[in-house]
Amino acid sequence: MKSRNFKQIMLIGLVLLVSNVQAGWGDWLQKVCDQVGALSTNQKVAVGIGLIGVAAVAYYFCTGKQEYATQERLFGLESPGLTGFAVQYKQNNTGKDMQDRYYASQAPGYKFYAVFDGHGPNGHYIAQYLVDNLCKNIVTDKNFDQDPKKAILNGCHKTNLLLKKDPKSVYSGSTATFVLIKDNKVYVGNVGDSRTILSSNNLVIPLSIDHNTSCECELERIKKIGGRLLDLQGVLRVFGNSSALLVTRAFGDFDVEKGVICTPEIHEREIVANDQFLILASDGIWDHIDNQSAVNLVHAQLQLALDSIYSAVENLADIPYQDRVRHDDRIVMIVKLN
Repeated sequence: MKSRNFKQIMLIGLVLLVSNVQAGWGDWLQKVCDQVGALSTNQKVAVGIGLIGVAAVAYYFCTGKQEYATQERLFGLESPGLTGFAVQYKQNNTGKDMQDRYYASQAPGYKFYAVFDGHGPNGHYIAQYLVDNLCKNIVTDKNFDQDPKKAILNGCHKTNLLLKKDPKSVYSGSTATFVLIKDNKVYVGNVGDSRTILSSNNLVIPLSIDHNTSCECELERIKKIGGRLLDLQGVLRVFGNSSALLVTRAFGDFDVEKGVICTPEIHEREIVANDQFLILASDGIWDHIDNQSAVNLVHAQLQLALDSIYSAVENLADIPYQDRVRHDDRIVMIVKLN
């Protein structure tokens, strides 16, 4: 066998790796060993060094691919085994944890979809806590079968009560907008300024109200319970000891619990033939597109192909920002009904 330099050895290893990766590492190593057996001692040393380089490259690509796959399971276009919905996210706060999350469950007798938008230093932690606990606490409530709205209310309060035991929830919180589909009805629960809308016959039907200091009914509620509202640079905020929030309902945020509550507003609707799809999204979407424009975008995409729900959700996540200052994280989910 002719002498080969270090670069050639690296090339041999990489070619063998790429051409045989589907056959498994055992076959690849066997081929390398067959080649090495015919080499001199110096050549074997060179091969050893080359294989270390190949292993480093392979580790980089394999671990990178694994991280991407994990990320796709958390936020990607599809979840294993679930159909009829699509999700996409966009992280814009570089240097921070992605604070938006989603949850989807399709169980016998019901479907549950949710979008969470965390805020504060531990917002990502609070949003993940809701992923792990909110649906569970709702569907296991004793009223779930006969009175889903009461189960939603009880489940939200139970979740927040348990969350209060965690010190990370004092100065951090999360909004939630979620959908329970059961017995041909849609139950929408909303806590905060994320939003759920319905497209029915290509027209928007709002299924939630944004809970923030722009909502007059929310301001009146906070005043009645003795909460503090202060103007900060022309914007009203709910104040606690060390927190100042635009949002008026959320899970967590116990520093401002005299004003910010987790009680959901619940909307119930019978599903009819003209009902097409739901859009659930964080305020990072709704601050930059109106309801009807969002429905029009999705409808136009659905006209193109059966699988265009995935393109539609990507397009919504990528809509241009309308200002240069507030580039929030985004998450958006589309759920098909008919």
